[in-house]
Amino acid sequence: MKILNTLAEVEERLGGFLLAVLFIIVLLQILARTAGWIIVWTEESSRFLFIWIIFMGVSAGIKYDTHIGTNIFVNLLPKGKHKTAIVIKDILFFLFVCYMAKLSLSLFAMQIQFKQSAPATGLPIYFISVILPIGFTTTALRILFKIIKTIRALPKAEDSALVQRTETY
Repeated sequence: MKILNTLAEVEERLGGFLLAVLFIIVLLQILARTAGWIIVWTEESSRFLFIWIIFMGVSAGIKYDTHIGTNIFVNLLPKGKHKTAIVIKDILFFLFVCYMAKLSLSLFAMQIQFKQSAPATGLPIYFISVILPIGFTTTALRILFKIIKTIRALPKAEDSALVQRTETY
């Protein structure tokens, strides 16, 4: 768990740093266009940084449980079924993320093989798309630990029997 927490901290700090760099690049682009200059690499760089920030943010969203869309369906169920529904939802999300990690590794390998580069910056495309397998893998790890934590918090059969007995008195 300590390793995961350390990786999470590195991931969040890197995401914050990239967000600051993105802000500076976009500000530079705005100022340059206002002055009538054209800086070709700013648009492409900001797009690539934005992609990196998004995939790092998905993983952080799992950590802080801030993905709103999937919780809406869980909240429609009766209160007693919430944790079970959360586990099922997280298992399905975990399977999807693992599949996407596998596909993104294939894409990454293909981009290394073809040696394509970005037109404005000249960066190899695989340098930009390496965030896909990284992001999906870190997201899968966070979901897996969340599933384990949720299952550990589920009430045991004997605990629920005690609760039912005390409610009937």
